[in-house]
Amino acid sequence: MSITSSVPSPGDILIVDDTSDNTNFLSHVLTEEGYKVRAVATGHQALVAAQLCPPDLILLDINLPDMDGFEVCIRLKADQNLAAIPVIFLSNLADAEDKLKVFSLGGVDYITKPFQIAEVLARVGTHFKLYRFQLNLEKRNRNHDAYHEAVLNNIADGVLILDSDRNLLSANPALLHMIPQKYLKEIISQPLENTIRWKRKTFSVTTAIVPDVGTVAVFRDETRRYEVERARDALLATISHELRTPLTAAMNYIEMLIVLTNMGKVNTDSFIEYLNRALENSQRLHNLVLDVLDIARIQAGRMVSENQLLNLSETFEQVNRLLIPLAEQKELSFELIVHPNVPNVIRGDSMRFRQVLLNLVGNAIKFTEQGGVKIVAYCDGAETLKIQVADTGPGISPEQLPDIFEPFRSGSDYAHRKHQGAGLGLALVKQILLQMNGDISASSEVGIGSVFTIIIPIENKIELE
Repeated sequence: MSITSSVPSPGDILIVDDTSDNTNFLSHVLTEEGYKVRAVATGHQALVAAQLCPPDLILLDINLPDMDGFEVCIRLKADQNLAAIPVIFLSNLADAEDKLKVFSLGGVDYITKPFQIAEVLARVGTHFKLYRFQLNLEKRNRNHDAYHEAVLNNIADGVLILDSDRNLLSANPALLHMIPQKYLKEIISQPLENTIRWKRKTFSVTTAIVPDVGTVAVFRDETRRYEVERARDALLATISHELRTPLTAAMNYIEMLIVLTNMGKVNTDSFIEYLNRALENSQRLHNLVLDVLDIARIQAGRMVSENQLLNLSETFEQVNRLLIPLAEQKELSFELIVHPNVPNVIRGDSMRFRQVLLNLVGNAIKFTEQGGVKIVAYCDGAETLKIQVADTGPGISPEQLPDIFEPFRSGSDYAHRKHQGAGLGLALVKQILLQMNGDISASSEVGIGSVFTIIIPIENKIELE
């Protein structure tokens, strides 16, 4: 499989890694994009290969058998003929000090393992272009304005060019999309360090000195990644707590049964009560584990929807039968309306579709204390099925609403702090519907309630006689 690259012409890349799986993977990906690729396994071989035929870019692993990647980089930068070649390090680089060391030794970037094709191509492409851009600036000063504008306009990362007095020379469209023109002076006034936080955004910044020009700074918007990492850490802590709580409770109830039975003090009523409580907590633990596994499968691309006969009438009846008792326990109204234009049977994943409805309607009942829950199914035109699940619950704030379908964002667990759960349900619903070529949206008003709308194409509807 080939992913289209924005690199305009082939370049010479030297890969330095003693793991054959890594060199084979990178060589295959980069060769398909038109690069000329060489691979060596040791630091000494890298230095010799670079001196004999200087490459356009070097991908350098930190852990090498004869000398580490940092020492190799130091020797490359000490050679006048090789110093300008961009070096991208290959490593896990989990330690912040290692990341700082990469840049302090003259490395331009790093690619983390395990490798992602899109990330490899994006980072290699960006620094290859910058390197070629720098060479052309040195060779063609007279025509550099038109040339660098064309190159910069094709770079996905933001690029800022300053003269030797830190005056703004140029900013490419990608940077102006990240940071409006009127705020660039504010950015320039501060040190262009490895990480810059501006307003609610976080940028990683790589700088290079270009002779006769000044400083070139490459901005990459890392806001989402930083937010996801922070939220993921918080979610993992929550999941850890959610796993321990029902497990401990179930174990305690079982232990109490054993103790009371040995003492001869257990009766039928208490026996059934403790068993039911142990079962409830076991089921809660089971559901949480299934949610986590489903999220992992989806993110790994391993969850595949079945294309089978999906009986809508039976599914609605099952949801009705299972969830009406829950609504009645809370003295909530519960109404299911299926319009006559809804087909009886369509093609889709029956089990996953039922999971979507049970999750949405179950959440609506769980988060609603007064009023009720209403489900309306209808066809919007001949090709689209819509199902609306409305509740009179607490509602969702406008700040949280855009994030409720994200598994690692705070909005996805907008109400779970008050109720049991780890906030993964809506993320699963979204991903399942996307796999069915459908989608879901939400509207909400705090104190009034929420409406979730499922949209599913029904071009394959089947009419039963």
